[in-house]
Amino acid sequence: MTSIFVMEDVGRDDVSVKILEVNKSTSSYVDQFLSFNKSVYKNNAVRFDGSYKPSEDESLKIENFDLANEIVEAVHNSLGVEKLSVSSDVDLNLRAVFKLVNDEEEQIVFQRIKKSQILLSKQWTLMWDRDTFIPAKKPGLVFTDAIDSYYENGTLYFKSYYWANQIFNLNKYYREATDEDIEIFCSSGCVFVKDMHVILESNNWARRKIAYIMDSRVLDHNSTNYIVKTAQSLGLDFSVNEENKIIFPEDSAKQKELLSYLADEIYEGNLTKNIYLTNSKKSLQNKQ
Repeated sequence: MTSIFVMEDVGRDDVSVKILEVNKSTSSYVDQFLSFNKSVYKNNAVRFDGSYKPSEDESLKIENFDLANEIVEAVHNSLGVEKLSVSSDVDLNLRAVFKLVNDEEEQIVFQRIKKSQILLSKQWTLMWDRDTFIPAKKPGLVFTDAIDSYYENGTLYFKSYYWANQIFNLNKYYREATDEDIEIFCSSGCVFVKDMHVILESNNWARRKIAYIMDSRVLDHNSTNYIVKTAQSLGLDFSVNEENKIIFPEDSAKQKELLSYLADEIYEGNLTKNIYLTNSKKSLQNKQ
C-alpha cells in the first residue's frame, strides 16, 4: 500500500509534510483518483522559461528540479513522517496531496488542494448513505480525478504554471531582470529612462520582459531608427528625444506596449496582416 502525504501551507518557501493515515480500501480509492498517463506529460514537454503557455497537448518541464528534502525523505521513509491529526479547522491548512507511484524511477504525483476541497467542521455536509442524505459535521478532504504536477528522476512536469506554482515556488526557474540588468537597460543607447526607480520598482512581469530584452540583445543588434520604423509599421508610436533615444513612457499601458514590442511579442500575421499581441512564444529552433 503506497502512502499518501499532504503538504501543509506553512509559507511560500517552507515545506511541512504529513502522512494521511488511511486503510487499504481508502488507499486504493485514492490511487484511482491520482492515476494518470505519464506520456501525456512527457511526450510533448517544453522547457519552462516563464514565457510560453503550453497548448492542450503539451506540458512544461523543469529539469534538475530542486525537490524539497522533506518530500524526498517522506516518500522513501514514510514511517518517519508525522501523521496528520485534525483537532480543529485551523489544522486543515493544506497546500497539496502527493504520493509515490514508482520507487525505482522516483515518480511522484501532486495534486493542488484548493479551498473548495477542504470540508470544514463548522459547515454541514450532506452525505449520501443508504438511499438517503445524512448530515455530517466533521472536517474532511475531497480528491479530484486530476494531478497538477508530475515528478520523475529530477524533472518536474506540469500543464498549468498557475497550479504548479501554488504547490512549488517556481520563481527561481525563470529569469527576472536584476537591478543591475535594469541599470544597463536604462543606460542603453536606444532607450531614455527619466526615472530609473520606476523600473526598479516594477512588477515581475516587467522584470521578465526586460530580462528577455537584455538576454536577446535586441537593443545591441538594432538601431533606434530601425526599432521606431518597424514599430510604426505595426501602428505603434514611440516618442524619441533629441539624443535619438526611445523615451520610456510614464503611462503604464504604454510601458507595457514598449516592453512587449522589444520582447518580440507584437507582430503582424503573415497571411492576415492583422496585428497581434502574444503572451506566449517558443523558438522553433529550440522546442525541447
